[in-house]
Amino acid sequence: MTATSGTDQVEHRPESLKDLRDGPVFWLRPMTGRILPRYRHALRSAGLQFHVPVDIRAEMLVALASLWTPSTFDAQSARLQAYWDAADRLEEALRQWRAAGAEGEAPTIGIDDAEVSAIIDLQRRLSENWPRLARMAADNSLFLEESPRVALSLVLAGWSGIDVPFALEDGEVPMATIDAIEKGLGKVERAAQARSIDIVGEGLAFLSLLARATKEMNLSGDEEKNSPSPSPAPSTPNGSTTTSSGEMEDNAGSTASAPSPATPPA
Repeated sequence: MTATSGTDQVEHRPESLKDLRDGPVFWLRPMTGRILPRYRHALRSAGLQFHVPVDIRAEMLVALASLWTPSTFDAQSARLQAYWDAADRLEEALRQWRAAGAEGEAPTIGIDDAEVSAIIDLQRRLSENWPRLARMAADNSLFLEESPRVALSLVLAGWSGIDVPFALEDGEVPMATIDAIEKGLGKVERAAQARSIDIVGEGLAFLSLLARATKEMNLSGDEEKNSPSPSPAPSTPNGSTTTSSGEMEDNAGSTASAPSPATPPA
């Protein structure tokens, strides 16, 4: 449940530790209109930047025009655009499917596997040979790693079940304390494993806390469309379940076809 009043707090118990008696519990502050501006300010202050798909695609076309002959640009840009269009249609279809209750099979848009592999390879080559794309990939990788921690520092109101003292500075939980919470949850997970208590896996408790904190930011409308906030993973245009179109575009710099949010466009 997301908090809706000025006095409510959201309780979060990591699902991976649900079988622990007296396991860790976290309380999150209620979302108010003042937290989102502070969140955006904190992101800017930390030098964190996220490049949305439209900007990455535009830079890929600049790279393609600069690194290949005009005839090659015409052919390859058309292939890229066809792939991006398919990805966008799929993302919209999946958005509607989830809004309708996500019943039945998830929608897919068919693109030949060989063509997908060729597009991924083209994007990899562009990223490897165009420094601006490499920097955009690095920016997005850092943003995806650090922005959930920033969100957590703003909404975390307290906790129990881990050996970490509560700390608050200027209305925020310090990053050193966030790091200590991550280590504390890992300690709890390892202790549970040593006692043969069934847990899902080490590290998942902290990841679920980060995801919940980001969810509490409750982005909507255009903010949500342009945000890398956690969301259900849809299918790629060839039908395999992996990442959204925006995240696919972050894969251009990857040397493998497996999706990763740390690298540029597809």
